[in-house]
Amino acid sequence: MRLRLFRRLWFLMGLLCLFVIPGCVGSHVKVRKVESPTEKELRSTWRNFHTFCLEDGYGISTLGSAILFQVKDNKTIQKSVGWQEVQNETMASDCASFLRNPSPVMSLIGENNENFGYLIYEYKDGVSAVIVDAKTISLSYHAAPKTGGP
Repeated sequence: MRLRLFRRLWFLMGLLCLFVIPGCVGSHVKVRKVESPTEKELRSTWRNFHTFCLEDGYGISTLGSAILFQVKDNKTIQKSVGWQEVQNETMASDCASFLRNPSPVMSLIGENNENFGYLIYEYKDGVSAVIVDAKTISLSYHAAPKTGGP
């Protein structure tokens, strides 16, 4: 009886793997550290990009803090809610200016090694992106819980 139950369990686990693993495997965007451009260079030339800001929260928060520099061309980065397009110098300088543990400048590389943009974010937060099509990626930002102020 136990052997039969054990075999059924393994069979069900095998079936589950056949359906789950292919669903999880997809074309992912390469999120890679780059030496150039630097954060200072990106911030000084923010107008050359479609620049977006994800503001940090205060107190107990799951809001992230990040700045995204999207290359200006016919490529699209789909973002979750909460990202605001940078409109002026004040917003550009304030955006993600108080990161506690910032990541290095990360490049978002899609199909055919095409650069979609650069991202600087709170290093404890999770970032992933998938390729939707040759000209579109979808960026997922998962904020780690934070406490305290800036």
